Amino acid sequence: MHFSSENLNGAEQPDNSAEKAIIDFRQEMRTLKTQEEQAAVLKEKDASVNSEWHFEKINPDELTLEDRDMWEAVKSNLSGGPADILRSIFQDYCRRAEASGNQSRMAFSAFVANKLTVIIGRQQLRELSGED
Repeated sequence: MHFSSENLNGAEQPDNSAEKAIIDFRQEMRTLKTQEEQAAVLKEKDASVNSEWHFEKINPDELTLEDRDMWEAVKSNLSGGPADILRSIFQDYCRRAEASGNQSRMAFSAFVANKLTVIIGRQQLRELSGED
């Protein structure tokens, strides 16, 4: 990774938008991982609390721009959109994540699969209720 400058507190700053995107994405995943770890602790006390076990196996520093792109596609689709297009993109993404041999990427793809299942379920409910 190439860095061009340091900010006032000495942290390195990325020198291009792709590097900034991956840094921002990894920070977002660290935040989600912390939230999921807290939810897992609560779940031990209360079984009704929902948590994603996949985050135990995800190291945000091992995630790639491709993972970020998949996550952005899922996030933009959470409010509705053509799930079949997302599903086909996801299938290709999963094959590449698995082929990479990177355990963090494979666990992340399982997390994304759960989110995709929610999107598809919501779309099917809208179709059944005649909202589309």
